[in-house]
Amino acid sequence: MNSTMFNAGDILETIRMIQDECLDIRTTTMGISLLDCIDPDINKACDKVYDKITRKAEKLVETGEKIEKEYGIPIINKRISVTPIAMLAAACPKDNPVKFAKALQRAAETCGVNFVGGYSALVHIASRSPKLEKAQQWVNRFDTSSLFMLSLLPFTPTSFMHFAFGMSDFDEKRYLRAVLLGKGLMVAMMAVFGQSLVSSLKNPVYLVLAVLLWGGMYWVSKRFCRKHHLE
Repeated sequence: MNSTMFNAGDILETIRMIQDECLDIRTTTMGISLLDCIDPDINKACDKVYDKITRKAEKLVETGEKIEKEYGIPIINKRISVTPIAMLAAACPKDNPVKFAKALQRAAETCGVNFVGGYSALVHIASRSPKLEKAQQWVNRFDTSSLFMLSLLPFTPTSFMHFAFGMSDFDEKRYLRAVLLGKGLMVAMMAVFGQSLVSSLKNPVYLVLAVLLWGGMYWVSKRFCRKHHLE
């Protein structure tokens, strides 16, 4: 007789763990080497990366779902881990490595996986975030004055926007100039606000001015977000 057979108690215990204690398989990962995708032409390298990932991981999600059904245990994430992209980018140092990130994203969307690891860190696919998707759409139609206003206003989703700009081909020098100028003015206004709070201990008029300034900045920030669909 097979000594590894389970008794009814073991089976019921496993069922209880799945139903009551949320037992699951957190992640299944496929590792893919991209060393053979290295090419001094970044466009060719990106095409190789996309083709290899979609070919090797074509049935990763399908296989994971079959395992879920067979054993009755949910698999939360299907993930792909690839060779560090820095090793591929070293072959084309004059090109923008963001192209590799976009190739990884396209491959992940084609395969239907939840995560891709290997660009710089484990990065959740941008398209899964509605806010970041809106930010990327805005980047495609933005101008420098809008970027300046985004940096100047304190109540805007700057974290998402910085990530979205990083994923774009926007000119880095123009981006830095607009952001530094906007942030510089914002810091100056916050300094005035702080000074008004201190002065309000002697003169309540300064407190009123500070509250009006803060309220006005909040109102303008929300108007800006609504206008550019960044809410």
